[in-house]
Amino acid sequence: NKMPEDIHQYWTYNCKDCVITFEAWEVLQAQLEKANLVEQFNFLMRMATRNVFRAMLRGVRINATRRTEVAQELLQAIQERESLIHYVVGFPLNVGSPKQMKEFFYDDLGFPPIKNRKTKQPTCDSAALGTLAQKFPLIKPLTDLIEEKRSLGVFLSTFCLMPLDTDGRMRCSYNVAGTETFRLSSSENAFGSGGNLQNISSGEEE
Repeated sequence: NKMPEDIHQYWTYNCKDCVITFEAWEVLQAQLEKANLVEQFNFLMRMATRNVFRAMLRGVRINATRRTEVAQELLQAIQERESLIHYVVGFPLNVGSPKQMKEFFYDDLGFPPIKNRKTKQPTCDSAALGTLAQKFPLIKPLTDLIEEKRSLGVFLSTFCLMPLDTDGRMRCSYNVAGTETFRLSSSENAFGSGGNLQNISSGEEE
């Protein structure tokens, strides 16, 4: 809908994208033959062009009425847990704010900081809250509420608010080589709609 300001840079990028991709393929083709993986590659390409691409174009029908109902149910459940957390803590605690969470648990309550294994920095992620709940069982009802509110928020934003196309269908980008186990992966498409359809909950969680 909108052309870039630097049209020369735009088309140069697109041209290089085509040419360099082809040059990379010439090298990869030799590697496939050397590793005896040509048959597997051809299978993935057939799956991509015959089945996956058709699914990407067709999309998935969405029950908009039910989707709205579920979103409302989730919003109510989130508000209920938010009120309980406020009642227990004594003030509005934004469980989505790492800064507020660390200040509350490690400064206000004085618990020993749980550090992230990779960053070595204090964290209040799911694993850290689980560790705190094991060490200090009295706070487990609170950490459970926090985890529930977080999960409900992710479910709402990721699934119920996932962008749809103008015809009301959900079209995702599928990657035939998206995982090490050769399982398809899905994500937002090139036009900004759709998302990961393979993490949809069964709806049976308590």
